Amino acid sequence: MGWTVVALTDDDVKKLLHYQLETRFERRFNTARKIESAAMFRERRPSRGLHRFFFSPQATEILEHERATNAFAIAPCAAPNREDVVFVSGDENWCLLLHGEESRR
Repeated sequence: MGWTVVALTDDDVKKLLHYQLETRFERRFNTARKIESAAMFRERRPSRGLHRFFFSPQATEILEHERATNAFAIAPCAAPNREDVVFVSGDENWCLLLHGEESRR
């Protein structure tokens, strides 16, 4: 399984769905004993009323239950560039998962 993205609207954010998404991920991450390379990121600069959250392939595996329940629309995507996202939660070695200048240091 590859990288995935969840896009939330401004209205979704007002309803705190981004918080629910993060809480569900963290709960599953901790229950799964902090799977190496599992990380959640958010878009650094939301655009056009969309707030995108990216999940590494291992994080996507953790979120399979969410996909099965249709709690969030999870779609495949390419790995984001380091400069375009902010780490939210997951493996503390997250910078090794991303492309970009900062991840090479």
